[in-house]
Amino acid sequence: MATLVQSGLPAGAVFVLQDNLFLVDRGGRQHGLLVRTGTIPVTGVLSLGGLRDSNYALLFRPLSLVNQSRLSIDVGDRVAFRRRLEHVVPPPVILLSAVATDLSVELAWTHPADGFQGERVVAQAQAQGSPAWRDVAETRDRQARSLVVTDLLSSTTYAFRIRQETVEGRSRGTSRSLSATTGDGPEQDGSTNLQRGGSFEVEAW
Repeated sequence: MATLVQSGLPAGAVFVLQDNLFLVDRGGRQHGLLVRTGTIPVTGVLSLGGLRDSNYALLFRPLSLVNQSRLSIDVGDRVAFRRRLEHVVPPPVILLSAVATDLSVELAWTHPADGFQGERVVAQAQAQGSPAWRDVAETRDRQARSLVVTDLLSSTTYAFRIRQETVEGRSRGTSRSLSATTGDGPEQDGSTNLQRGGSFEVEAW
């Protein structure tokens, strides 16, 4: 455990300490995990012990004090901090669409603005009613933005997700899942049955 010490703070202000490496969803947006809250002592010095090695944001209320907020404070062992930064908060993969035909589904995704961070992209599927995810396709092309998953069952609903992984299989980011239902017969004129596909709003998470 580590201790955060900050001086020159606005005495009497209400503070909120958030862990930047543990994100939670609030109102559809990602925020740091709330760790501590309280009031700044009259000395203007804040000392908080028992914190895990991480990166924190120290925010102040009321809103008039927002300019005195400190948004990035490393606490504790920098080696441990960097290790958690690399493995606990990997960049996201954003799954854009899953379009189904009779026995296959084409998945399309995008990578975040800071680029591809893994060694391969793995598509995983979960059949309706099954608790297990299984790898169904992969690519090591760092520029790839789509994969076709074949050998699926007809007239079956699947959930799909995309993962960036290292060569050792360690996750570097997993997308939200997206469902698609395969058809119950051959497609007419070789066209893609868009009505059996699906998509959702693009968002990073």
